[in-house]
Amino acid sequence: MKVKHLLYGFVLGGIAAGVGTMLTNPKSGKETRESWSANKDIWMKQLDELKESILDIKDATVAVSQEAKTHASTFLTDIQTAVSHWKEEIEPHQTELKQEIAEIEESIHELESNLAETKSQD
Repeated sequence: MKVKHLLYGFVLGGIAAGVGTMLTNPKSGKETRESWSANKDIWMKQLDELKESILDIKDATVAVSQEAKTHASTFLTDIQTAVSHWKEEIEPHQTELKQEIAEIEESIHELESNLAETKSQD
């Protein structure tokens, strides 16, 4: 939507510049009309080229957005696969760590009970 407003701005600015040029033109009206008639084909060709360029930009933008959408979905799939593999790789280590933590907790409880017994004997 903003691009449309930008293009409207360019067109309106061009029209305003043309009107301003006509009003401040040092040539007579007849000379100006003859000059415009001579340059009309050049201007029409330039407008057609501008239109083609704008359509090419639009087509390129559509193609890029479709390609980006494809690559984004592929990227997300790759990330999900990588995370899944990482979880599978870490799972045995996680289990080992949990077992070691349980053993450490058991050792701490044994030490606490041994300390309590030695204190009660003193």
